[in-house]
Amino acid sequence: MNLKKPDDTFSIYIRMRYADDNGYVKCATCPTVSHWKQMDCGHLRLRANLSTRWNEHNAAQQCRLCNGSKDGKYGEMARYLIAKFGIDAIEYVISKSRTEQKPMQYEIDELTEYYKEKIANLVDC
Repeated sequence: MNLKKPDDTFSIYIRMRYADDNGYVKCATCPTVSHWKQMDCGHLRLRANLSTRWNEHNAAQQCRLCNGSKDGKYGEMARYLIAKFGIDAIEYVISKSRTEQKPMQYEIDELTEYYKEKIANLVDC
């Protein structure tokens, strides 16, 4: 199972979705503002959890320092995502992340196409 394509398209979408017209976006967990291409796609629940790996309520743009050496700043990420999507959505993500799910290849292919379309819609705006 190749996860690179859906990971790449999902990551681009997450990092672009709140960017301004010049492509700049604020880190979800600190005051850093950078171009979306210089940001990471940070996750509340680890990417190893395939059941929530590509869940939009589980991910946000993060500077590389927060996502890397600061281990994702879990508390700040949780607060950010709760503010954006509400506590019910985040509780669902946490609960869902505890389930084991292995997607089929066709689901991964569909997911990749879905996020390509979402990226195209952002660019068209």
